[in-house]
Amino acid sequence: MLEQFMLLIPLCYAIFVFTSGTFNPFRPMSAPLKRRSWRLGRAIAMASLVAGLITVFAFNVYGLDSRMALSIYLVLVSLFVIPSVIKYRKTSVWR
Repeated sequence: MLEQFMLLIPLCYAIFVFTSGTFNPFRPMSAPLKRRSWRLGRAIAMASLVAGLITVFAFNVYGLDSRMALSIYLVLVSLFVIPSVIKYRKTSVWR
């Protein structure tokens, strides 16, 4: 169980780096456009972490199949990411 939790941290960091294009999740960017993508990266990484924690807990407590746990993870991440992407698209640059 601990291994599954420890695998979530590098996964969330990789998602953050891929989404935001920076390597530091704790220092915001100075340029406004990069700051927006930095915030989106943080939101998506946090959504991935929360969905991963819920999935790992359900996997261990209920004894789910690994394919079922992966599908639950993907559904939860997509549900948690939708509000942050909508907020990202509604900013003044996209209008």
